[in-house]
Amino acid sequence: MKKIKITLSILLIVLITSHAYSQFDDVILFLGDVTLSTQAEVDAFNYTYVTGALTISGNDITNLDALSALTEVGALIITQNASLTNVNGLSAITAVGYITINQNGGLMNVNGLSALSNVGGSINILNNPVLTNLDGFSSITSMNGSITISDNASLETINGFSGLSSIYSGDPIGPGLTISDNASLETINGFSSLSWIFGGLRISNNQQLESSIGFKQLEIIDGVAYLVNNASLTNIEGLSSLRAVSGKFAGISVTDNAALLNIDGLRSLTSTGNYGFIEILNNPVLKNINGLASLTVFPNGAGPSWINIQNNAELENIDGLANLRGPYGIYLPSYITITNNQGLSRCNGLYPLLVSIGWEVVNTHIKDGSFVVRENGAGCTMEDIINSGPQVIEAFSVINRYTGDQVYGPINNEVTLDLANPDFSNWAIKAHTFPSPVGTVQFRLADKSKQKDSTAPYVFVPHSLHKPGTYTLSGVPYSDSNGKGEQGIEATLTIIVINSGANNLIASNQDQSEELSIYPVPVEDQLHLKMNDNAGSDALLTIRSIQGNLVYTGQVSQVSSINTLNFQPGVYVLQIFGNNGFHKVVRFIKK
Repeated sequence: MKKIKITLSILLIVLITSHAYSQFDDVILFLGDVTLSTQAEVDAFNYTYVTGALTISGNDITNLDALSALTEVGALIITQNASLTNVNGLSAITAVGYITINQNGGLMNVNGLSALSNVGGSINILNNPVLTNLDGFSSITSMNGSITISDNASLETINGFSGLSSIYSGDPIGPGLTISDNASLETINGFSSLSWIFGGLRISNNQQLESSIGFKQLEIIDGVAYLVNNASLTNIEGLSSLRAVSGKFAGISVTDNAALLNIDGLRSLTSTGNYGFIEILNNPVLKNINGLASLTVFPNGAGPSWINIQNNAELENIDGLANLRGPYGIYLPSYITITNNQGLSRCNGLYPLLVSIGWEVVNTHIKDGSFVVRENGAGCTMEDIINSGPQVIEAFSVINRYTGDQVYGPINNEVTLDLANPDFSNWAIKAHTFPSPVGTVQFRLADKSKQKDSTAPYVFVPHSLHKPGTYTLSGVPYSDSNGKGEQGIEATLTIIVINSGANNLIASNQDQSEELSIYPVPVEDQLHLKMNDNAGSDALLTIRSIQGNLVYTGQVSQVSSINTLNFQPGVYVLQIFGNNGFHKVVRFIKK
């Protein structure tokens, strides 16, 4: 074919043809898709830029040396080349739309793609039976597509992708990066700069994989991290920098890893998102889950979330869950299943989470079958867990001292009592204990007055709190009556007494901060919220009336608005639960 000089206007006309070429300065274009199926066709192809897909597929193709001038292609497909051993002829390619390298019976490496720096779509390396190492792709810094490395039977090491910092697959379910079914893969030393994956991570069915040290810069996975059926994997230290899995569907699944001894590599993980889950399944020699100790927030979104720990025969304890806390007094579609772990004899690591959720909510979960702990070693049932910890006061409520009716709550930090509200004219404070009942609750008000109550419900009756001010009430449970026996854990409640009928104590700027601001206050029909980054994303918001009735619940972003048109006039309490442990309480008045 004859190459010609071409002006820009002529080039635009040529672009409408399906198969044509042109030369403009030093660029020789092939317009459209092209397939090279013989060595002769490869040797005759001397273009520098293919606008469409370049497919190389032919049993007699042995080398790609004639393609050394090629710098850009719309897509690169190298498939079913029985005699091709390398792709060294592609060493000048710097940009490509997407890449598929599959079913090449003689291909031993792809080092020839080391200059590639711009990939607009996915990279798929599949079913190349004698590919032994993956050292190329070192110049790529970011991806707008997924990476799949699968079913390469002789692949032993992955050292490539060393400059890649992020993967954006475009699909939140993903996965963004898949390394699976590579029967000989022993180590992953590549991906050493990767810090973020959108679309999840799957490392599965690599029977010789012993470690995954190449991911030590990985901090965030938007999606699910699956570590499944890697028979020789003993640790996951390669994930030691991972601090969050996030998104609408997020979680960690560590399943069917026959040699896995611990998950300490997850020690930096602090969040699994509002809809997140934790699965530890069928790891026969796993001893503990201490690697989860940095997790502090049990997923609290409006969608399902769960902890599932099953069939880990040598698991000894679940102390790694001891720092988890949930939103108090709110029943959410959450699930906890800890079953068939024959060696599990200490389960008190779950106790703090149950306390933080609240006895009534826990009881509801137990009754409806969403919290299940059974068929483990001796000493690990739900009853054992509940009995394993000290007695605690999990929360307080404001009640009518004469009728016992609940006026507001439960709360576990602060309450505002408006003396102008007739519901608070005969108020008292009830202590919710965990487990229930206890022997005695001893109350102390600001180190002065003391009261004991040995009969449930355990109530503190005020005698002098009828003046505006701020007071601190503490409560301590005891195992026996009259304040004797084993002492439990003290809880405190800040009581703010106001009189909105006398003066406006909830001003328009009350409770504003850098972390959370609400406006306008007082509000009429629309309440606006603004949070900083500390709140994270997809935070759970609840609004209760001053009587404790839930009037609104939902998810909010860092800037949100809530319709308050149908709220009755009065004082309301707004709470924010962020997916990273953020918690804030503010009060506002509805006109």
